[in-house]
Amino acid sequence: MGIALLISVVVLACLAGWIAHAIEKSLRNRQPPREARKPVSTYQQPTETCYSLQKSSPVEQDSGTPRQQTKIDQPSRLKIEPTGIESRFDDWQGTGEEKYPPDWKFRSAETRKRDGDSCQVSGCPSFGLKHVHHLDSIKNGGSHVLSNLITLCEFHHALMPDHLEAIGESLENNRFSVVPAFIRHNSVSPGCHMVKAHIQRRRKASQQDIQQMLRSFECSCLNCHNDGFECSAGEKGAWAEFSQNGNSISCDWRLVCQQNGCGHAWYFQGGLHEEVSLVLARRVFRRSSHPKLFHYEDAWLQDFDFIEASACRRADCLGHLLWRRNRNDGSHFLGCSEYFKTGCKGR
Repeated sequence: MGIALLISVVVLACLAGWIAHAIEKSLRNRQPPREARKPVSTYQQPTETCYSLQKSSPVEQDSGTPRQQTKIDQPSRLKIEPTGIESRFDDWQGTGEEKYPPDWKFRSAETRKRDGDSCQVSGCPSFGLKHVHHLDSIKNGGSHVLSNLITLCEFHHALMPDHLEAIGESLENNRFSVVPAFIRHNSVSPGCHMVKAHIQRRRKASQQDIQQMLRSFECSCLNCHNDGFECSAGEKGAWAEFSQNGNSISCDWRLVCQQNGCGHAWYFQGGLHEEVSLVLARRVFRRSSHPKLFHYEDAWLQDFDFIEASACRRADCLGHLLWRRNRNDGSHFLGCSEYFKTGCKGR
């Protein structure tokens, strides 16, 4: 009897332990409710991104606001904000929008301040905008140092090699414009030819403008060293038609020294203020120019008709000795500019 009772107690204990184990296992394997689930993700939010997301999609159900993807501009390189001219940018090599060094505004301002914010071409009145030009171009080994920079007006900057069409696109004035290169069809023979980019002059210097230039120069006649000039317009048939070398020329203006019977004269072609002032400064008053602009000025003057003439040998004549062509043999000789009026032959 006692043994049977002991066996019953052991069986009940084992049964109770099995039931407790089964309940614990069932509770462990049971899944949590749907709303309590939290997915585990190994994705890390980036610290910097090129895009920011805004709620602007019509599919959004929570807020109802549209969802849109907008791009945030990022610089292609580290933005450098210098506080002055820095020597590390002297040999800056850039293209496009980064063509000039980051401290260019300081270099440009310092160059214009040094040059008095005026064009450095001889006699230039410095009309229009002022540009800062590289004397030795970057592609030819030049740098951005101040000694390689010079201030020019927009007209003379456009005349620099490879600058005409580039500068001409941004010109806005009523005195001149730049005509870009184009192909022109021949009017007589079949075919076409290329027309180079060139300056179109709209408003040339007047007699009053030339007189104002003379006053601003404050120079005297190099022949008699006295002041007092008279400027007059050209007279067809009575003025210079040939240069000393026999080349045909066309002069629009005559400048005559009226002091002490000097009578020395200069005949020159008309043009823009910048062109006439260069002729007066270099040819009439023989002013010096910037050493690195000298050969540019000489090249511009070669395309400008000019001749210097002395007074007629006859004391009672107000004419000048100019080169003329002999109708018989085609040779050139010095004749008086008053020949067609008074018949004076200069001797």
